Amino acid sequence: GGAEESDADQGSTYIGLTPGVMFKGQYYFTFWGRDDMPGEAQVGLWRTDGATVEEVDGPVNHPSNLTVIGGDLYYVAFGGDGAQIYRYDAVSAPVMATALPNTDEVAGSLDYLTNFNETLYYKYATDANGHLDKLTAQSDTQVGTDNGGPNGGTHPTFLTTIGNTLYFSGWDSKENARQIGRAHV
Repeated sequence: GGAEESDADQGSTYIGLTPGVMFKGQYYFTFWGRDDMPGEAQVGLWRTDGATVEEVDGPVNHPSNLTVIGGDLYYVAFGGDGAQIYRYDAVSAPVMATALPNTDEVAGSLDYLTNFNETLYYKYATDANGHLDKLTAQSDTQVGTDNGGPNGGTHPTFLTTIGNTLYFSGWDSKENARQIGRAHV
């Protein structure tokens, strides 16, 4: 006899699930799926209370970097203005947290959202040299760092909070290598 074709071999549906966060008693996560048809993958922000699962309405095109700060959920999503940071309170539709210059032309230009002392920090780039920024109630602000290079170090990645210090891996142009950096906050 011939081998039976399994569901996995049929290739009819592709799905993916990213790690999420607990927010206001529900688990929020990014889910993507694509039927084996022409077109783009369907990527959205979803939530579950353990009994029901539903998609969050609003600007959620390819959401990533889900981060809870205080009573809000922040995430990166794409729209007509490139990658932007959105804020969601679980009541109203998500809104853009701040208008950043278009980031479509810079790969990985908005990433690593991190909660540090109830303030949102992230990597942001509008050119080849990414830098560490923080989002305040008034605006997006660049943060000084201690690992050398222009603006105190470029291309910060893997933001990590330990105690009262925010660390990251950054490019040190003086040493021409990656170094551990520390934010001056």
